Amino acid sequence: MSTLKADTIVAADGSSPVTLTKQDAVKSHYGYNQSGSTEFFAANSGSNQSLNISSYTDQSTGRLDVALSNAHSNTEFNYVAGVKSGNNTNTLDPALTTTSSLRNVIKDGDSNNDSDITSYCYTIGDLA
Repeated sequence: MSTLKADTIVAADGSSPVTLTKQDAVKSHYGYNQSGSTEFFAANSGSNQSLNISSYTDQSTGRLDVALSNAHSNTEFNYVAGVKSGNNTNTLDPALTTTSSLRNVIKDGDSNNDSDITSYCYTIGDLA
């Protein structure tokens, strides 16, 4: 096994920063709980912070619209979501999701009814 230890990594010219390739980063993240009054927060804390979110609208039980501050370049971005309750799902409604607006749909896995539960969401893909 080899060990690499470095304080600074530079390009072959000895001074330029290294160009990293084949990587992608989260372009938006947010969390929310629709139980009672809707609480919107960052996915990694209990605060009202988020990344690349300009606003949100509680449409109805299990339905939340989120507006992105900076749009994706197309609708072929990755959407990763999880819910804080077993046997439930969080998906996007493709008919109401655009490059700059997401429609979250949360369903109870047992009844298939819309459900108000805590959810965490991320998008990954190119921005416009």
